[in-house]
Amino acid sequence: MVLARVLGPGHPDRACDLVAAAVAQEYVRRDPTARLAVHVQGGHGALFVTGDVCSTADFDVASVAKAALGTSGVAAETEPFVMMESVAPSLFPVAGARDPMVAFGYATAETEERLPLPVAQARRIAQALERKRIGDAEWYWMGPDYDVTMERRGGQTVCHIRVQHVEGIGVNAVREAVFEGVRQVAQGMDLRVNAAGVEALSGLQSRVGRSSSALSVDGFGAMLPIQAFFPGSHIAHPSVAGIWLARAAATSLVRHGLAKAAMVHLSWLPLETRPVGVRAKNERGEDLGDRFAIDRFDLARLPEGIKNPDALQGMLRAPFDDQVTLPWEGLDLLG
Repeated sequence: MVLARVLGPGHPDRACDLVAAAVAQEYVRRDPTARLAVHVQGGHGALFVTGDVCSTADFDVASVAKAALGTSGVAAETEPFVMMESVAPSLFPVAGARDPMVAFGYATAETEERLPLPVAQARRIAQALERKRIGDAEWYWMGPDYDVTMERRGGQTVCHIRVQHVEGIGVNAVREAVFEGVRQVAQGMDLRVNAAGVEALSGLQSRVGRSSSALSVDGFGAMLPIQAFFPGSHIAHPSVAGIWLARAAATSLVRHGLAKAAMVHLSWLPLETRPVGVRAKNERGEDLGDRFAIDRFDLARLPEGIKNPDALQGMLRAPFDDQVTLPWEGLDLLG
């Protein structure tokens, strides 16, 4: 049973997510009223950036895509092909969505990150790997395409780590380095590194990825409701800011001592910016939805911190990058 999974920036699906988010946030930075749906997929040297957009912004989308790949550590030559269709404003709401949308948020007092322990552990290990990859010259061999998976097997939590590496370094040397690199944050765990053996560098060079295909298992753990996150959308879309607000509501309940664990469920009707209601329960099943004012979840009146378009990439990078600050994590929706 998979409890949590974190993808590195060079994993094909995560790289596509980061490109979609970079293009979306560039549109929003240049035109805050932009309406867009950006999709990214590809591999084997080609990346297709497609979607619908209604915006006055004009920039080189391919250059933004290449820069996002470079920031993700994707060194292989990848050619972006851009096919963005300009659409009428009536096809996109300024905020909200054309279809019904649901967002879930979860928080627990179990860890300091207010995430379930296996999720927090997976993140800490991924962050330790990323610090080594980008900050330690001795780790020149490690590529950005890696993942950390926490699994429950036979009553025990097993941590699977897959890292890709350059030729010339054996799998045993890789295992030794990884064991040492994550030792402080993985004490007492059953660690299994590159169980399949040699993992040559590949990523988008020899595999295919697609944006929005890695769901909330990355953020909240596989045992919680799955929800879509569309990194190529405007930040005021329910699948983006809705998730952030739901998480902020759950952490607010834990912070105020109303729950040791809280689940928040928000749902929006088509073209509406305010949710139809807030459902919130703690670990005892108590209904806490009436503790929140519905206006606090209005997508047309987002808090200033959440309006920052950089938060799109921040959400994607936070699981493996401990330098990222997520503005909604400190947002108190009960205060």
